[in-house]
Amino acid sequence: MGVDEKGNPTHFLSEKNPAWINDDPFLAYAVQVEEDRLNREILEMHRDAAAGELLDTINWQLASGDIRTRDDFLMQQADAQAGRVLKDVHGNWVRVQQYILRPNVQTVQVLNVCLRGAGAGSLAGLSTIDWTTTFTATLPSDLRSLPWNVWLDTQGTYPNR
Repeated sequence: MGVDEKGNPTHFLSEKNPAWINDDPFLAYAVQVEEDRLNREILEMHRDAAAGELLDTINWQLASGDIRTRDDFLMQQADAQAGRVLKDVHGNWVRVQQYILRPNVQTVQVLNVCLRGAGAGSLAGLSTIDWTTTFTATLPSDLRSLPWNVWLDTQGTYPNR
């Protein structure tokens, strides 16, 4: 993946390559080992700058001989920093992923997926919001120019028409 001069996503590899790698257990493991090597180097680079609890965490990660332990820890950190893991209004940890899809040039689909752990009681498990709207005209290729703030206004105030 990369971006062109306008910031639009582009593929440098065939879309079949990730499936090919994931279908071959040896290649998938080789990719995972390479990612782990890079993760260890990143941890080493930050060890000198870290202090206190963060330094203890980095040292624990570097001492861990298990690729999956390091990978899981770094994924949790990335999810928290990206805002994918947060607390809901009831204090439960929730993993949230949101997607805006384009089934065709006149349609926009918004998919919101939330996962709460067993500690969330009756709210535990997977929940989704999936809505699709089809417009009478072709939408622009850059969906950022659409009036999302009006369409998704949850405060109940709408501009005069």
